[in-house]
Amino acid sequence: ADNVDTIDFVTQQSIGIEPAAGSPGTELMVTGSGFNADAGVSIFFGEEEIRIVHAGSDGSFTACAPVPGGASGEYAVKADDGLVRDYATFTVVSVASLSAGGDFIGAPLSVKGSGFRPNAEITISYDSIMVAGSPASSAGSFTITFPAPRSSAGEHIISVTDGFDSATMTFNVENLF
Repeated sequence: ADNVDTIDFVTQQSIGIEPAAGSPGTELMVTGSGFNADAGVSIFFGEEEIRIVHAGSDGSFTACAPVPGGASGEYAVKADDGLVRDYATFTVVSVASLSAGGDFIGAPLSVKGSGFRPNAEITISYDSIMVAGSPASSAGSFTITFPAPRSSAGEHIISVTDGFDSATMTFNVENLF
């Protein structure tokens, strides 16, 4: 008589993401295992499908895509092959940077940001005095240019906010002319 042993097993799908936090535009790598062999796997960021990749014969995959624009906060990253799915959490952080066309009063200062509230009014202050404002795009990004206001020589604080998120930068006035 032939003895046959039967073993039942269940594979557990899982995904990992790298990095776990960043600003819009950050390159996100999603790795997965335990998905259906040779299946198309859709990768979602929140509700937005950002990539489709095919799992290998072992059910694993790697996909890379930039983080879409949007407000700061936690977003679900989902991998779904139509039968199995798994989730991870990515945290979008707001960022802003300053580029200056000189170190003098009147120099053009440009503040660029992302990860802010979509369509929110962005305000920029120079040493706590509002100097410029403009709405963010529908993706939560903006670029606002304004002249460096009259001020003394030395370091000055530039702050940007949408009423929820904020960032600060410094600008150094070296020439008063």
